[in-house]
Amino acid sequence: MTTLEFPTRAEQITASWLTTVLREQGLLAHGKVAAVHVDTVPEPGQTAVICRLRLDYEGEPGDAPHTLIAKLPSSFAAAREVAREYDSYQHEVRFYRELATQRALPVPRAYAAEVDDASGEFILLLEDLSGARRGSLFRNGVADVKLGLTQLARIHAEFWNYPILEQLEFVRDK
Repeated sequence: MTTLEFPTRAEQITASWLTTVLREQGLLAHGKVAAVHVDTVPEPGQTAVICRLRLDYEGEPGDAPHTLIAKLPSSFAAAREVAREYDSYQHEVRFYRELATQRALPVPRAYAAEVDDASGEFILLLEDLSGARRGSLFRNGVADVKLGLTQLARIHAEFWNYPILEQLEFVRDK
C-alpha cells in the first residue's frame, strides 16, 4: 500500500504538515504551527467532509491565516464511490490548481490542492470565508439558488473561449 504525502482524514492533519504548506505558500517565514484544532462544519458537503481548522502558532505567524477550511473525502462509502465514478475530487483539485488563479473568480484561495488519482483520496486546504454569508439550497431557497446561478454564470463568462481549456483534459468533453 502506498503512503500518501498528504492527509486524507481530519485526524491526520498535523501542525507539521500545515507548517510545511504555509511555508511553501510564503506565508510563514519564521514561526510554526504549534497546534491545530479541528471543528467539523455543521452543514457538511454532499460528497466531502468539511472542517474548520483553528491554528495556534509558536513564534511570529506573519501573514499566515489563523483559520482554514479543509475539504476531504466523504466518510460515507457510497458518496465516495459516486465522487470517484465522476472524478469529482480530481476535477475540483485540478480546478483549484490549474484554473482558479487564471481569472478573477469569486472562489477562496487554495493553500493546498492534492489528489491521488489511483485512490481518489484528496485534500483541499482553502481560505476560510466564514465571515461571508453561507448559502443553502434548503434554508433560503430561491434567493440562494439565484445567487448561486449568477456566480456560476460569472465563472462561465470568465472562461468563455479561453484557449487554455482545450489543453486541460479534465474540462474537455469526454
